[in-house]
Amino acid sequence: MNDKEKFAKRLAELIMQNNISKEDLSLSIGHTSQYIEKIINKNIFPSLKDFFKICKYLKVAPEEFFNYYSQDSELDKKIKEKLYQLNEKELKCITEIVKMINQKNDKH
Repeated sequence: MNDKEKFAKRLAELIMQNNISKEDLSLSIGHTSQYIEKIINKNIFPSLKDFFKICKYLKVAPEEFFNYYSQDSELDKKIKEKLYQLNEKELKCITEIVKMINQKNDKH
């Protein structure tokens, strides 16, 4: 199985797992309703920008998209899912909070 086939298979799996339509995903990332269908049929390959949009829509980390057997705990998965729902300003705040916690832990 080549990369395009693996990508198409994984995308189809994630769409089924999330119970969403290919058309909705296509339109949500700014393409025609057939865009995702063309990817799944291995006619086209998404740009990197579109890949990130697909991941965000599916609430999956890019590295997780290619990792069929993720070792993340359920808590890790829930945290990642919530992080993908935040905007850039909120993510910066979370980053600062994590830095403060790490600094506090380093002192002890």
